[in-house]
Amino acid sequence: MGFFVAKNLGLMALCFALGMATLFIQVSTTSVLVTKLKSRNVAAVPLGLLTFTTAFVAAIVPNAIKRFSHRVVYTFAAALACLGAGIELAAVEGDTEENTQFALICIGASCLGLQNSITLHYRLSGAMFLPSRLAGRAVAMITFGGILAAGIGPETSKEARFVLDQEFAGSYLVAVILYSIILVLIQFVDFKEGLTRRKEMEEADTVIQKPVDTIEEVSGSDEPPHERSIMEVVSSVEFLTMLLMQTTSYAGMVCLMGLTPVEMTLVGHTFDDSTLAIEMHLLGMFTPSAITGDLIRVLTAPVVIVMGFIIMMTGGLLFLVNDTVHIFVISIAVVGVGWNFAFVPASASVVKFFSSAKFTPREQNIGLAFNETVMLFIAAAMTVASSFYYDAVGWESYVWTCTAVIAVGFVASCFWLTRQRQRSYKMAITQRQERMRTNENELNLEEPQERIIKVQNVVTSIEF
Repeated sequence: MGFFVAKNLGLMALCFALGMATLFIQVSTTSVLVTKLKSRNVAAVPLGLLTFTTAFVAAIVPNAIKRFSHRVVYTFAAALACLGAGIELAAVEGDTEENTQFALICIGASCLGLQNSITLHYRLSGAMFLPSRLAGRAVAMITFGGILAAGIGPETSKEARFVLDQEFAGSYLVAVILYSIILVLIQFVDFKEGLTRRKEMEEADTVIQKPVDTIEEVSGSDEPPHERSIMEVVSSVEFLTMLLMQTTSYAGMVCLMGLTPVEMTLVGHTFDDSTLAIEMHLLGMFTPSAITGDLIRVLTAPVVIVMGFIIMMTGGLLFLVNDTVHIFVISIAVVGVGWNFAFVPASASVVKFFSSAKFTPREQNIGLAFNETVMLFIAAAMTVASSFYYDAVGWESYVWTCTAVIAVGFVASCFWLTRQRQRSYKMAITQRQERMRTNENELNLEEPQERIIKVQNVVTSIEF
C-alpha cells in the first residue's frame, strides 16, 4: 500500500473515529441526562431524532457529493454538527426550565444527523482509494479507526462531565471540539485524485484479468442496457438481502446500546459503570476490523456475516443472566463484536455490488442512497419507539425483542450463504464444462496432426 492510499485511508479512519466518538457521547450522556430531566420513556428520543435526520439526509448525500464534491459536503456537515453540539451545550449550561432544555437537546441532536450520515458514509467513500475487489479491506480499515472512539468518546465525556458549571455541559463541549477537528482533517483528504487513481487501478485490473465477483449474476452482460428506475436498480434479491442484513444488525445493535446506560442507571450502577460498558462496546465494534478484511477474503463475506449474527444473538441473550456490571459490560461488548462481523462485510458487499459495470454512475448513487436511507430510517423508527417499548414491557422483554430482530438478520444471512454457495457450485460446473469443451476441441485439432506425424515416420523408415 503506497503513501497516498495509506494517508487518505488513515485520515478517513480518523474522521470516522472522531465521528463515532461524538455519537457515543450522545449515547452515554444524552440518554442519561434526559432520563434525569424527564423520564426513561423519552430517554432515546434525542438519539432517535438524530437517527431520523441521519436517514433523511442519507438519501441526498450521494447526489450532493456528485454536485458539490466530497469536500464541500463533508465540511458543511462538520460545521452544522458544531452548531448542533453548541445548542446542546447551551441547553445544559443555560438557566432554562426542563421542557426548554429537552427541546433544545432534541434540536441540537437533530442538527447532528447530517454529520452522522457522513460518518457512516466514510466507510463507503473510503473505497475510492482502492479497487472494488478490495472494497472489504477498505471498509474494514476505516471502521478499525473506530477503536479510537472507545477512549476519545465515553472517556472524555466522563472526565469532562463536571468541567463546567452544570453537569454534562463539559461533555458537549468535548463534542464541539471533536467536530471542529473533523472539520480541519477533512481538508487534507485527496478525494478528486483518489477517484482518478481508482479508475486507473480498475482499468489495470481489467487488463490483467477480470475478477470473478461472487455477487454478480452467473450469466449475462455486465453492460447496463438502459437507464433504469429506482425500483429496477434496487429490486435485486441479492441487494435486498444485503440491505436486510445491514438493517437488522445496525438496528439491533443501536437499540441495545442506546438503552443499556439507562437500564444500568436504573438498577443502581454509576455513570462510570455505564461509560465502561459503552467503551467496551466500542472496542468490540471496531477492534475486529483489524482482521475482518482478511476473514472476508479467506472465508467469504456470507460466512463471516453468519458468524457475526450468531455472536450478536449470544451477546443479547447474555443480558438475561443477571444485572451485574460484569454482565452488562460483557454482553454489550459481545454484541459489538458480532455487529462488526455482520455489518462490515454486508456494507462491503453493497459497495462491491454497485461498483459492477452493470450499473451506471447514476444508478450507483441511487443504490447507495437507497441502501443508507432505508437502513437508517428503520433504525431511527426502532430507536424512537424503543424507549416507549422498554418503559412498557421492561428490560427482559426488550432484550428478547432486540434479539429477535437480530435473529431475522441471521435467517437472511443463512439464505444468502446458501444462495451464494449454489451460485458458486453452478459457476464451477459451468467452468468445468467449458474446460472439457476446450480440451475436446484441442484433441480434435491435435489428432490429424498426430496421424500426419505417424505417416511421415513410416515413410521415413521405408526410405531408410
